[in-house]
Amino acid sequence: MAKLLSSLPVGAKVKDTGTTYYGKPIQWTIMQHGHSGDPAGSTALITSNIICLKAFDAREGANSDSNRQSYGNNRYSVSNIRQWLNSDTASWYKAQHSADAAPSTNLVSDNPYNTENGFLAGFSAKMKAALLTVTKTVAKNTVTDGGGSETVSDKIFLLSNTEVGLANENNIAEGSKYTLFSDNNSRIAKPTAEAVNKSTYSNSSFNVNSPWWWWLRSPCAGYSYDARTVDADGSLSNGHAYDGGRGVRPACAISSSALVSDSPDTDGAYTLIWNSAPKITTDTGIGEKNSPFSINYKVVDADGDAVTTTVKLDSSTVATHNPTDQTKTYTYDVTATALNALALGAHKFTITATDAMNNTSTVTINWTKTESPITVSGTDTDLGNVWQTPSYKYTVSDLNSKASSVVEAIDGETTRTIESVTLGEEQTVDFSS
Repeated sequence: MAKLLSSLPVGAKVKDTGTTYYGKPIQWTIMQHGHSGDPAGSTALITSNIICLKAFDAREGANSDSNRQSYGNNRYSVSNIRQWLNSDTASWYKAQHSADAAPSTNLVSDNPYNTENGFLAGFSAKMKAALLTVTKTVAKNTVTDGGGSETVSDKIFLLSNTEVGLANENNIAEGSKYTLFSDNNSRIAKPTAEAVNKSTYSNSSFNVNSPWWWWLRSPCAGYSYDARTVDADGSLSNGHAYDGGRGVRPACAISSSALVSDSPDTDGAYTLIWNSAPKITTDTGIGEKNSPFSINYKVVDADGDAVTTTVKLDSSTVATHNPTDQTKTYTYDVTATALNALALGAHKFTITATDAMNNTSTVTINWTKTESPITVSGTDTDLGNVWQTPSYKYTVSDLNSKASSVVEAIDGETTRTIESVTLGEEQTVDFSS
């Protein structure tokens, strides 16, 4: 069995067993369900621990600002850490401005990461697909970046002063506070064992049992090179951007309708259970149509969830199944009447299936209505030599049942016109004249 992520309280821990860092599943803590400014229906998560130590940004030797040459750049939008967090490749670094530099040895104080895979490389395909894009406000320093604020849109992000319940930077509200953070104690974080063991930075106070500093995305507004951090005691602090001895606690948002296990694992974390969207099997290659036809479709949900299916012909809903019988192959018939009502040219069927967890699949079937041929029974023939008035009978058909007129002629001379012939009724050519 499983339950909704939204049913867990703020502070509960979750994990995706296939999403790892330093070879171990990442444990996340729920910050809030439905946080203002985050995508509707989302749950915000932050790593329960400091997962690594890394610099905010490398020293930039080509920067016109001497402090950024020596201590790095505190503008989050162009920072190394933001770019690394949102990449899943080994070649994640791309210069963000003319003076940018990668966080390599000698350009950060500790823990160079320019050759490390991007953070998302350790995510399972389903966890990566579940990440929602979140737009965040970031203050800018008043020394080199003009003050004020800007926005960034990412899947993974660092929190701001405002979001952890600390003073707004330069009086700019960078979002709103997440419910998880209420006081200094709620902001305290310790590193994982892997963060300690993998770090090139060492200090007797840096261990799994002791709180440590961790980066925020806010700049220290009066400087071009210092970014804000949460201090080991949970208060507001700051550090040089190139300092590779500061901790990283990534945050993200996923749908609140994601499923989790009924009870936590031995590590205290509930396991995320990825629910699949329904699968639609239907006809393909319909192509051109000028006579009544049918489409067939079947919908199956691998998780056994109830499914609602709708079928649209262009913009009109022509069939609804709620619930959908997942053992049945449905057929929708396009009658002559329905076909006649459509204009010549391109048309489409859109089949949409939505399960009880709001996972949706859509299949579009494109087809073209062409002119319907009017047929006359029989084939070209030679009546041969005749010595009395011949007789020739025929019927007229229109696959779309439209009104048709007939012209009979001998040697190109019209002998009879039937303005509205009765389709399917036998007619006799009048040769008497």
